[in-house]
Amino acid sequence: MMKNRLLWIAAAAALLTLTGCAPKFESLSPDQKRDFYERVIEEAQNHRERALFYERIGYLQKALESYERAGFYGEIGGVDSARVAELEARIDTGRQGAYSRAKRALRQKKYKSALVEFNTVLKADSAFADAKAQHDALLKNPENAAFLAEKSQQLQSLLKQKNPTAKQRAQIDKAVKELLLYRHDHPAAFGYVVQNYETSLQEKNAGMAHIRQGRQALMLNDLAAAEAAFKKAQGFATTQKEATRGLVRVQKRKDAVYLTALAKKALGANQTAKAEAHLKKALAADGRYEPAQSMLADIHKSRAHAEAGGRLARGRELLEEGHYLEALDEAETILKADPKHKDALALKAEAH
Repeated sequence: MMKNRLLWIAAAAALLTLTGCAPKFESLSPDQKRDFYERVIEEAQNHRERALFYERIGYLQKALESYERAGFYGEIGGVDSARVAELEARIDTGRQGAYSRAKRALRQKKYKSALVEFNTVLKADSAFADAKAQHDALLKNPENAAFLAEKSQQLQSLLKQKNPTAKQRAQIDKAVKELLLYRHDHPAAFGYVVQNYETSLQEKNAGMAHIRQGRQALMLNDLAAAEAAFKKAQGFATTQKEATRGLVRVQKRKDAVYLTALAKKALGANQTAKAEAHLKKALAADGRYEPAQSMLADIHKSRAHAEAGGRLARGRELLEEGHYLEALDEAETILKADPKHKDALALKAEAH
């Protein structure tokens, strides 16, 4: 935990320096520090998730670069070193294999196939051999140029549609995928893919900000604020599940508050057993609700005190009657529950 905290502070300080805002970390309040930790963690996780995104769509070099950015934050970046090593191996073998296939396609005058393979090389390593020069030359090939111009026109037409239907979005996705197969840096196609991902990431970050607010409010037992924050988080698709779990926790806390109030009322009427039953239900709903924990602990303590008093009186009677072993048993039973019980220690000594 301490190691992680030091990493958080180091990453936070670096982030502040890079953004040109470097106040003394020690001068921040506990809430500000907590918020800052969470923002740093979020930034690190954004790099890792972006790496996973690029890896998923086949942009291996960009994935590796994002993993390296996440790795700057140390353990909180959540980078799997084995995965990175595997990715590096994939880049090494993938670029060489695709380059060989591209050269073979060139010799066979299969220019469209060669374009696809050189494009694959560039997604793995943009500086590998003469792949970029070859790819640029193939883009100017009349057959390839005409094909890509037609596909680009189709995509532009699809992108102009306002509020596209599910079917139209599927057509856009298909057109984008096809264009990126031949030209990895196609402005409209690549921009569409990245924009969709970044929008999703921004929504997730906005939703998580509300999630954090909800958790903080719940910790302070401000149930109205917690509920409002979690409901806002439900408005983002990426945090709907987390927000729903938060609202369930709020309802459980409400149940715990209500049951604890019933327990308090029962105690006021000297109905200890009933109060204990209410408190157990309260803690079953929300085991973290401190007032219920405290009240139940007090009941147990009072009961243990009463039981100890009865055993102590019985032990003294036995001692006076000369039943020393039985008196000792009573003292030992009390001490099992409370090893520092003074009267029980005295009884034990007398029995011995």
